[in-house]
Amino acid sequence: MTIYRTFTLLIEKFPRFSFINAIITLSGVGSIRAFIMTIRYLIEAQYVIVKEGNTEKILLNDDVNDLGDKISFNRIVVLLSGSSRAALGSNISDDASSNTENGSSSAQHEVKPVQNHVTALSPVLSAEGVPSPGWASDGALFKYSREAVRADPWRVKEWDWYQVSNSHVALQFTFGHASYAGQVGVMLFDFQKQKTIYVCDCILPVPVLWMKLDASAGEDSVLEYKKKGMWMQITTKEKGKVRRIACKTEEFECDVTLSRLNDNSIALVVPFKESENQFYFNEKINCMSASGKATVNGVDFIFRNASQTEKRKDSSISHIVEPSSKLDSSSSEAKESLLLDNSSEKEEQANEQDDNMKAKSEVGKDVCVDRADCDEAWGLLDWGRGVWPYHNEWYWSNATGRVNGKVFGFNLGCGFGETSKATENCLFFEGSLHKLGNVKIICDHQDYMKEWKLEDEEGRVALALSPTFDRKTETKMLWVDNCTHQMFGKFHGVVSLDDGTKLEIDNIFGFSEYAVNNW
Repeated sequence: MTIYRTFTLLIEKFPRFSFINAIITLSGVGSIRAFIMTIRYLIEAQYVIVKEGNTEKILLNDDVNDLGDKISFNRIVVLLSGSSRAALGSNISDDASSNTENGSSSAQHEVKPVQNHVTALSPVLSAEGVPSPGWASDGALFKYSREAVRADPWRVKEWDWYQVSNSHVALQFTFGHASYAGQVGVMLFDFQKQKTIYVCDCILPVPVLWMKLDASAGEDSVLEYKKKGMWMQITTKEKGKVRRIACKTEEFECDVTLSRLNDNSIALVVPFKESENQFYFNEKINCMSASGKATVNGVDFIFRNASQTEKRKDSSISHIVEPSSKLDSSSSEAKESLLLDNSSEKEEQANEQDDNMKAKSEVGKDVCVDRADCDEAWGLLDWGRGVWPYHNEWYWSNATGRVNGKVFGFNLGCGFGETSKATENCLFFEGSLHKLGNVKIICDHQDYMKEWKLEDEEGRVALALSPTFDRKTETKMLWVDNCTHQMFGKFHGVVSLDDGTKLEIDNIFGFSEYAVNNW
């Protein structure tokens, strides 16, 4: 049966799967073999034979006529579009009929995959460019070399993405590329007041020729960009324990420092089903304390770490420095003095007046419950290197805060490649990492502002996110069509550590996101 006939059959049975989508899928995965693998994972071996001698082609048997009854309509469209959000088994309809070839049905028992915990130095890619899947609590255990990549150079994607946030505002930095286009950008937004404060993005043509990013997230290094009215410098030192991010444009300036409070991170290498040479090498670092300041057109946004927030004993609201006509003149003068004088004595005095001032204003009103939650700022790093399929969809959720006065964080996600050997799901508490298996992140795609739910397969995670802000980003340019809904808000629920200890999560600020990428 020809590829064209296969497209025709799919179009007849599933009208929403257009011929154009089929062509995009085929071109995106890069080869007929990869496309056949997509079909193979969709309908499994009982429906398809993909290999004859040294050639591979699709030969569907008569059972394909019952395919529409065995796999739910909406989910099959997602799978055909190249999504790797879940394995096929989780997409079979609840009412799917079992194989009755011998006149009797047999239950299929799910075999839980064993994750590969990497504890010694391991190469990300083999000499043939095939990824070696696994996870580690330290990204330095993975040895990555760009020379080992066996893929077209325009398929490589690399990025360093940082976030600095507290209970009110988030500051995000992007330094990365998708080979044919790159981005150096900064964004500041208030997710309580649901507004973007500042955005500056520099889109760069063919950055793969000159943008050299590090092979490890823990390397001491300096990344710098200075063009088009923007200067950004990211300095990593002390083997990744301390990071400084500085940025300046005509209207914006910031200087923040991130310090690790937990020696553990979550790092993983996963393949993609579409091609044996596609992979994702990623490390995410939670639980970094953050301190510093961002200034937009003369207005300061100050981020304080734990030691700095201890000085604000009477504070119960956010620390945004925001001029307001509602404030009395003495408070405004105190704030102006703070901006001009960095002495600790002046800062403490101004902070006391600032607390009283904000108690009368609308900034942070009825938002903060606990002083530490309100004032303490946290840093996050998402460090990624890989060769991705054209189409991909993922869910990602992350947060850091305090539970019972102790540093707590989590990283949860699905859709990042084939995760039978490694997932990125884990909890961080008191300097330790607690590993999780597969998770589900559930949202209403018709209304992202409704409550999100996060669950794992072992019953150790039962969290909910109450969104306050949808940081939606879209990129449409030539063949690129990306859209992300990153929902910020408060998490609440219960999680269980490795030893069974349950932690009550309440009023920890973070985000959950859903991304669809055609890139």
